[in-house]
Amino acid sequence: TASMALLAYYSVEVVGNILESGEKSPAMLWPMWVVYSMMLIGMTLAAVRGVQQIVIHVKEFNNIGLSTIEQTMEDAKSETEMAKGGND
Repeated sequence: TASMALLAYYSVEVVGNILESGEKSPAMLWPMWVVYSMMLIGMTLAAVRGVQQIVIHVKEFNNIGLSTIEQTMEDAKSETEMAKGGND
């Protein structure tokens, strides 16, 4: 998360420099700041997602979920009950 935020921070400077240069892409003739701004958007969204994941993990810190085998057994039990017609 911190690395993505740092990269987003420095990509603002890169996009600003390219915006001042007025450079255009050779093939599409798009302004290069548009192309490089995708880097800024991507790094910003990655940093936001990292913060989201941290918040989720902190909120769920004391929740003890089922292990993989326990979850599999619960799923098998519910599927068996449905097959027998237990959940009409």
